[in-house]
Amino acid sequence: MKKSEFWCGSESLDRAHRNLTQCQTMDENETITACTQWDYDRETYPETAVSQYNLMCGEEYWIQLTQSVLLFGYLAGSLISGLISDKFGRKPMIIISAWFYLLFSTLSAFSPSIACFCLFRFCTAFFAISLYNVSFTYCVEIV
Repeated sequence: MKKSEFWCGSESLDRAHRNLTQCQTMDENETITACTQWDYDRETYPETAVSQYNLMCGEEYWIQLTQSVLLFGYLAGSLISGLISDKFGRKPMIIISAWFYLLFSTLSAFSPSIACFCLFRFCTAFFAISLYNVSFTYCVEIV
């Protein structure tokens, strides 16, 4: 995966003072401060998750966390969906899982923050694996 190119950006700084490092800047008085806004290289990709949620300078862990949250959602859905479908029936669980899968997939596409994105990804994974497991079990029971 190609790393996103970024640099510290500020309207008040000229190009000579902008790049002390990618996470720090030096102002006119030569004071080193942490960056609060960034400019991105948008030549290859106009927008990425890194640029949308500002996932740099100590925030890179969110990238791996979103994948871990997705897999944990699969785990939770696998464990819980069977119990729920045994109690309330396969067909209602299939319908509910399909609707919530659609809802949370759409919400994750338009999430305003990375924390919301992680929550929606967990729910998406939970209902996706629930839909798969319960549908598979339903078909096997019919045959």
